Amino acid sequence: MIRVSEHTRASAEQVWFLYTDVAGWPRWDSELDACTLSGPFEAGTTGTLTPKGMTPIPFTLLHVDPFKSFSDETHLPGAVLKFHHTLEATPEGLKITHTIHLIGPDYDRYAATIGKSIAAHLPPALKKLAALAEAPVPA
Repeated sequence: MIRVSEHTRASAEQVWFLYTDVAGWPRWDSELDACTLSGPFEAGTTGTLTPKGMTPIPFTLLHVDPFKSFSDETHLPGAVLKFHHTLEATPEGLKITHTIHLIGPDYDRYAATIGKSIAAHLPPALKKLAALAEAPVPA
């Protein structure tokens, strides 16, 4: 499991806007070339993630609680990546937390590569997400 949190002055609505703009995920996640969503941002909707230098990988939104949390999962041969994103009001500001679980019989095959990459790029991705959420909206 990998869990990273970042505090922001942005509101839950500002961060949620960036979450629901799936095509815009590469703006804050530098490991992604492109993302798509084939319907509304709700449980059961599918899409694709295209990591840098790779082909598109399908994902499914599992749970969506607007302005609070959402979960998605990506199936790999012999493993599943489960992502959980939460927004929580705290005295220090809004706390953004991303938790990633890698499970399955081929866990070891992916942990040293994908797991290591996620662990390295997740902290700067959350910092970028927070900074984008805090930025003034252009008129």
